Amino acid sequence: MIVKPSQYDIDNINDNDLFYVYKRNIRYKVLRFILNKLLSTPTVVVTYNGKQYNQDDCIIFRSSDLLCQQQLDNVICNVTKGKIFKNTTTTKLPKVTVTLYSINITFKNGNILSIPINKIQNSINKNTLIFNTIDKQQIIKDEIKYIRYKGDWYKNAVSQYNIKSWTPSYCYLCGKPLVYTFTNNGIDVINKCDCGFNKVEQSTITYDELALWCDSQTNKSIINQYNKFWHR
Repeated sequence: MIVKPSQYDIDNINDNDLFYVYKRNIRYKVLRFILNKLLSTPTVVVTYNGKQYNQDDCIIFRSSDLLCQQQLDNVICNVTKGKIFKNTTTTKLPKVTVTLYSINITFKNGNILSIPINKIQNSINKNTLIFNTIDKQQIIKDEIKYIRYKGDWYKNAVSQYNIKSWTPSYCYLCGKPLVYTFTNNGIDVINKCDCGFNKVEQSTITYDELALWCDSQTNKSIINQYNKFWHR
């Protein structure tokens, strides 16, 4: 995303990028004019498709900005009043959108809370480093007992329906699949993405790890696809 793009940025915009112009009201424009005049700040004008715009009103959304938006509907969360957990109530957030730059939470009254993601991402990365030093299999055992469809259920389904492979997703950019191949020893994860956008590494996972992955999905359409494939 490029805020206040230069003419060079605009001239080199990609086909899949989006050039957006904020529609400012009259009051905003007047105040900006007065402030620029008091501070002797020049107005920079840029041209796009033969039309001129104030640079301050322009923004370029890269194709990655547009594609990398994950929307979660009806997210269940706990609200605690004070420091006593017995005062915790459960509610639902109508919509939570995760982008490359922020987490946007939509409340029931329509208000949107936007949280910059950089510090949250840094914290997640630190937790990942810590996680890698912990007994991963023990964590899987602790988490798997709380879900309905466990690893043995998926292993039996593979045998019952003679499932050889499964494609749970495709790369947003190149369209190449992420393929799970089922063997007696586990599940081979094969990432056929060749554009570098899909960061999933080639690996072998257990059926319990597959169960946790399927259970972590929140998008209704994805859940419905999984239910249909696995005959759940």
